[in-house]
Amino acid sequence: MPDADAVPSERRRRPRIAAGVARQRMLDAGVALVERDGLTVGFGHLPLEEIIAAAGVSRASAYRQWGSHEAYVADLVTEVFGRPQYSLGFSPATTASITAGLREHVGLLDTAEGRHAAMLELVRVAAERNFRDLLASSQWRSYESLYVAAASPGDPAHAETLEATARTVEQHFIDTNTGFYQGLLGMLRMRPRAGHSARSIAVATHLVVTGIGHRIRVEPSFADLMVEGPALGGGTTPWHFVAHLTRHAIEPLVEDDSAPADA
Repeated sequence: MPDADAVPSERRRRPRIAAGVARQRMLDAGVALVERDGLTVGFGHLPLEEIIAAAGVSRASAYRQWGSHEAYVADLVTEVFGRPQYSLGFSPATTASITAGLREHVGLLDTAEGRHAAMLELVRVAAERNFRDLLASSQWRSYESLYVAAASPGDPAHAETLEATARTVEQHFIDTNTGFYQGLLGMLRMRPRAGHSARSIAVATHLVVTGIGHRIRVEPSFADLMVEGPALGGGTTPWHFVAHLTRHAIEPLVEDDSAPADA
């Protein structure tokens, strides 16, 4: 039998890593994998052995930290959705399209009628752009998986972690979009109607986008559903169904700044 000292051993040759460093390496490696592929429903398919290898830590060290695959995934979910890229606000392309639309239609902002028309055109273009960008992102796939797992956790021991993370992500999404709508209404010289707020608008549009988005896996045709809606110069033009519903979610909640305030 060969001398053990003469046999190369990855375990013996790997330098010892401090527990805190090993933990962060494991979380960073998991986040990198999620950014590449997105999370899967139930999180059970995350390849822990692949993550351990990518992190450059020993298997024993990883299992000392968490004890089980499920415990690691619970911490990874919290880590993933705490990162800035998972804010799930409007995509950069959406923000750019809104900025371009405001510049292009600045001449309409002098009258209440023009401001309303400009708002509808911004909704028509930007809501579809954001919806398509969202569906194409790994962040959305991860968020969708979190939503499903929180609603029916496969591992009851970590149900609280999933539910708390889902609530945190949901509130962050709404908070982010609340700030956006506050700024946009100000630029359009519009305001929420009495009894409503920019947050009401953020919640309403969030329900539209996520409601359809979560069902596309079952019915993919929803991704390309179009209807006729008002065109900027009069008449009608095609609207993506998400934009159409977003318009009907926003219109009843806002009014022009020139309208008399309700008593």
